[in-house]
Amino acid sequence: MTLAACPSERGVAARMFERLLEAKEVKTGSGARNDRDGTSVTVSQVAEEAGVSPRTASRRIGLARDLEPYPEIAEDLDAA
Repeated sequence: MTLAACPSERGVAARMFERLLEAKEVKTGSGARNDRDGTSVTVSQVAEEAGVSPRTASRRIGLARDLEPYPEIAEDLDAA
């Protein structure tokens, strides 16, 4: 089964990627810059480390944000 075929796995992957970004203190969102001082990790670098394309990483960030208003769904995904 691929991630594209299973919405719950996409949700879990999205939340895991978001947590990885938080752990690495990567800024996300409109106007966020991680490349100014040369010492901060970028979303693209974390995506490469996780083995996904930057575009996939962007989609996962968006999905994780879409789930924020629905904590019960996020909890169900975390329990999966």
